[in-house]
Amino acid sequence: MHEKLVRTAERLASLGERPAPEPPDEVNAAMIRNWTQALGDTRDWGDEAPPAMAQVWSMQGLGAAKNGTAAAEVLRMLDDGGYTGVLGTDCEHSYDRPARLGERLRATMRFGDVTGPKKTAMGEGYFVTWYESWYSGEERIAEMLFRVLKFRPAQPSPEPSPDFLRPAPASVPVPRSDWPPLALPLTPTFVISTAIATRDFTPVHHDVALARAQGSQDIFLNILTTMGLVQRYVLENEPDAALASVKVRLGAPAYAGDTLTFTATRDGDTVEVLGTVSLGAHVKAAVTLR
Repeated sequence: MHEKLVRTAERLASLGERPAPEPPDEVNAAMIRNWTQALGDTRDWGDEAPPAMAQVWSMQGLGAAKNGTAAAEVLRMLDDGGYTGVLGTDCEHSYDRPARLGERLRATMRFGDVTGPKKTAMGEGYFVTWYESWYSGEERIAEMLFRVLKFRPAQPSPEPSPDFLRPAPASVPVPRSDWPPLALPLTPTFVISTAIATRDFTPVHHDVALARAQGSQDIFLNILTTMGLVQRYVLENEPDAALASVKVRLGAPAYAGDTLTFTATRDGDTVEVLGTVSLGAHVKAAVTLR
């Protein structure tokens, strides 16, 4: 399978930028309200969409066919080869301007690469990278690099304790921060509602049994939510700033029942954001301000 996978990846990369499935909805206030409420973002966005929502407009929703994207063929091959687990690992956004209410965006994609097999904490897997861009007419709004780990699920974790019997998360030292730390309790409601608000219906963010069948302890925060929380933390502390780019790399999963604490250090127009959970660093992000 490996050689066929590499050949397929090379062929897809050679195709360059291609049209992606059309975002199913125009930029609208209802989706923005659901997203901001779920993430606890209290900023008044006016007639603009939060930049970190860029990918949300392209999410096709529950039950939609997962085809037509730059990486779909490679992802199907990995599923067929037993690499059925999926975990977002990296996401990088660059912003030209915010999307505005009423705009009907169009999207394009291009395939990046596939690397592996690699041994990871989740099991043996391949990293798959692709790019997506969003346009209003011919004007580009944003561009994204997205990377996932497709892995062979390890043995399921033992049966979880009921919520009220779960041990409290271990105390984690708070790193030095130029801004007040932001501590967010990751209740099951928070994990599930933010995944739905980002139109991510991957079962590991909603269904405990399916998450554990892939070797996870519990349901966990999705990468689109982490991206939004990084944006929220930065703009709550720099309300007059605008985002030029956000680069996120995930580490330890942010499981339901834990607490996610954000800290940051700023050097000029660059903000380094760290999000920690009881297992260690959940996210390291580099944010560039305009």
